[in-house]
Amino acid sequence: MTCDRIGIVGPGAMGLLHAIHLARAGLPVTLLDHRKSRARRLSGGVMLIVPARGDRDAETIHAQIPCRRAASERTPFDLLIFTVKAWATARAAADAAHLIAPHTVLLSLQNGLGNVEALQAHQQPALVLAGVTTSGATLIDEHTVVERGLGTITLGSPAGNDELAEEVAEAGVYRPVNPGRLMTAGKKGIPQVVSTGGLEYLCFGPRESIPPGLRRRKTVMHNPYNANVKLSRSEMALLGSVMAERLNAAAGPAAVLVPLRGWSVYGAPGGALYDGAGNRIFLKALKDRLRKDIVLREIDAHINDDPFVDACVNQLIAYMEEERS
Repeated sequence: MTCDRIGIVGPGAMGLLHAIHLARAGLPVTLLDHRKSRARRLSGGVMLIVPARGDRDAETIHAQIPCRRAASERTPFDLLIFTVKAWATARAAADAAHLIAPHTVLLSLQNGLGNVEALQAHQQPALVLAGVTTSGATLIDEHTVVERGLGTITLGSPAGNDELAEEVAEAGVYRPVNPGRLMTAGKKGIPQVVSTGGLEYLCFGPRESIPPGLRRRKTVMHNPYNANVKLSRSEMALLGSVMAERLNAAAGPAAVLVPLRGWSVYGAPGGALYDGAGNRIFLKALKDRLRKDIVLREIDAHINDDPFVDACVNQLIAYMEEERS
């Protein structure tokens, strides 16, 4: 495979991080955005700040990387790397569809489910890769990213995804929270930043795996192998109490950050599983029982919004830096 043209779709924290390192290695990389104005601004230059760590001195890397609006680009790429949020993958792939040639490899470096399937809608499955990266980054402003540890990238081909998904579902991987959840890190004194992502529903496998007593509840099929079933309000109250109880046992620092505009795509206002009263019941139970020295922050954002993500990352970084000092 030759990579004469590499495109990174999504110039956020991870997109900029990888683009700058690829450019520094001499590879031909272009950032792709859906907003013309931001693409124009980013073409003026981007910057990576690498803090001092151990024997490594602090470093500031300036890079001039072309950034184009995907719709205005015309020449296909050899490799397209997707770093957008999972909820935006289908739109981003559609915007870049004209840049996908028969040989173009599509690589997802994203969290969340459904990214590979969204990319496979535009390319043969054998040319769609899924990657896991252990690198971290924080976006300071749209031009500047801070490296929070450069790790590795593990790649895999999910071309046999249907068979794998069936095996996972049959193994019972999709099921409600296990008894030991949210306890091990606390016992070991590991700093914890906890949120409420997806807590408003139970996860099961295929629709037929939903227990009979729950089948009349509101349900969203995230995919054929993952059924999301709404919690009752009494269960939300119990959940708040259990979360407080488990966090109260933590031997290390802990913080709970709650996004007030939705805990998931389905659980946001207007979503199929949204229940504002149920969320408030959960929060009251949590607040009533949570240890007073544990940080509890309510943030006016959706869980997928950049300000909320930044708040979580910055809280964890603060805990890590306290430990180092």
